[in-house]
Amino acid sequence: MNPAQRREAARSLKAFDFSGRQPAYRYARFRAELPRGGLPECFAVITACNPIPPADNDHRTRQLQAQLIQRGLEHFPVTGFDPRSSHEEAGFGVL
Repeated sequence: MNPAQRREAARSLKAFDFSGRQPAYRYARFRAELPRGGLPECFAVITACNPIPPADNDHRTRQLQAQLIQRGLEHFPVTGFDPRSSHEEAGFGVL
């Protein structure tokens, strides 16, 4: 995806209506290990985690990272969490 396509994707996401989604998403926060150049202008956060059951999430996350590497997609670690609980989900910021 070239920079113009990334900007267009970001604009369309800003218009996405989250009102009908799980209320917990409103409280989501993210921690990231930023790439060397800092926070990119445009990226997507993806996760392979499944909150129920969470037992295989580490394995799913390793598989997702292997696929990102195999496809040559630039990425960096991102953890999504709810500050009101102990729930966290590992994922990646993908450029």
